[in-house]
Amino acid sequence: MSLRWKRVRLQEVLRRRPSDVRVEPAKMYQFAGVYSFGRGVFRGQRRIGSEFAYGSLTALHLGDFVYPKLMAWEGAFGVVQAECDGCVVSPEFPVFEPHVDRLDPKFLRFYFQRPKVWESISGKSIGTNVRRRRLHPTELLQHELPLPPLPEQRQIVARIEELAAKIEEARGLRRENAQEADILVNSKLRAFFRDAESNRIEFKSIGSFTTYDRYGPRFYNEAYSEEGIPILRATDIDDSGRVDYRFLPKMSVSSEEKDKLSLHVGDLVVVRSGSVGLSAVFNRTNFACIPAAYLIQFRFEKSIDPYYVRYCLQCPLVQDELRGRGTALKNINANKIKSVRIPFFPISEQRRIVSYLDSLQAKVDTLKRLQAETATELDALLPSVLDKAFKGEL
Repeated sequence: MSLRWKRVRLQEVLRRRPSDVRVEPAKMYQFAGVYSFGRGVFRGQRRIGSEFAYGSLTALHLGDFVYPKLMAWEGAFGVVQAECDGCVVSPEFPVFEPHVDRLDPKFLRFYFQRPKVWESISGKSIGTNVRRRRLHPTELLQHELPLPPLPEQRQIVARIEELAAKIEEARGLRRENAQEADILVNSKLRAFFRDAESNRIEFKSIGSFTTYDRYGPRFYNEAYSEEGIPILRATDIDDSGRVDYRFLPKMSVSSEEKDKLSLHVGDLVVVRSGSVGLSAVFNRTNFACIPAAYLIQFRFEKSIDPYYVRYCLQCPLVQDELRGRGTALKNINANKIKSVRIPFFPISEQRRIVSYLDSLQAKVDTLKRLQAETATELDALLPSVLDKAFKGEL
């Protein structure tokens, strides 16, 4: 905090507003709520007066400060923005009107976005259970706020808004780049299928290469344990066909079931419900693993590379065929998978295609990892800006 700034208690710059809306049973009311972690006020449900027991409510005005008594410990403080002007809150939400001749509501809003402020105030919350703590308005109003002169408050707000806009612009560019990275491999696959058609490459059904297929058996979560055979589930497969085998749940099965149900190296498992067509190739030697329900297991003859089949199933054209264009999530079966026709090349060419796509996917994964790291850095920027602002360092 700048040494030039005076510290004032909130009671000097906030006036609590009384409940001013008498509830009528037949009238509809637009409620508002307050997000945790300083994320502000939002429009909530519309409710008719006969649906709740409150006899009175408080109408929110633009610039009001509001919080829920029960969630103050989690940073649920906000200043009313235009979209919530006129909404109502229950008596569990104390509402305050700032003295705008001394305190800019935007300055107050940014101040209460700081975790340090929540931590300071939450210590005053009443209650032993952290999730049952309640902050009484008289306690809140004792909190001291560093308060520069009003013109300086407005300068600080303008500077924060300028920097916040640049941060959000950077976030937008990162999201656009992430979306472009996501579609890069798929666009190559689509072009690959269309080039194969244009060059009159023979297409064959996946079923013409299949030597074995089986649906994964159904297991129940309560049967999982820390010992036994790892169980591969649909949720363990990511969008790039990878599986982290370290964290698979386990289950005790007989030796006979283990021999009968375990995956073989090179088997392709395909998700048949929800994320239909998502697939992975089992590639672990000396590692017994059983596919669970919602997975279909395929084994192929040597003329087809299972990784090539997996990439073909990832192609948007094939995904449209499996799902039905414009159709919501649905189930597919083994016969549907086996009916899919894919370009057939000699095995050496299949492996060359797989190698190229693997290389492309690796570059995309690296780009997405760097973007995720950038996102983390961006998320940390605004709190840093706010800390500097309220130290008088902007």
